[in-house]
Amino acid sequence: PPPPPPPTASALPGRLEAEKYAQSGGTFTVSPTGDQGGGFKIGGIRAQAWLEYFVDASQTGNYAVSARVASAANSNKSFSLLVDGVKQATFSPQFTGGWDTFIDLPPATVVLTQGTHTLRIVLDTGDFDLNYLNFSMAGTPPSSPQNLHIQGIQ
Repeated sequence: PPPPPPPTASALPGRLEAEKYAQSGGTFTVSPTGDQGGGFKIGGIRAQAWLEYFVDASQTGNYAVSARVASAANSNKSFSLLVDGVKQATFSPQFTGGWDTFIDLPPATVVLTQGTHTLRIVLDTGDFDLNYLNFSMAGTPPSSPQNLHIQGIQ
């Protein structure tokens, strides 16, 4: 039989569901989540597991990325976000009170050029569940006006 078609790139800005990875490595599980909206989550994570996605950025710019996570463990946890092989952000999930008690972590800023990219989540540690990442356009400072003339000021 012919090989399967390549995975479709997820459109950004938008939500990237953790379980919709194109490739992966290491140990983790996919299971139903009790989080808002239902769906699935990545859990049972062992250190250095990774998930890879193909994304399509609609425009060049700074993207605010927040992660929806849960943890019943009181330990230091982290995962890294790489874009085209370059680490752009690290997240540190905290104790949330339960494996289905999800919170949104404070957003990190990543820079994307318009077009398709490979995004990799490296699960540096275990002891947390990941539901999704949310990408939105981050505010950019306005450019300095040029040739600005103000009339009528006395």
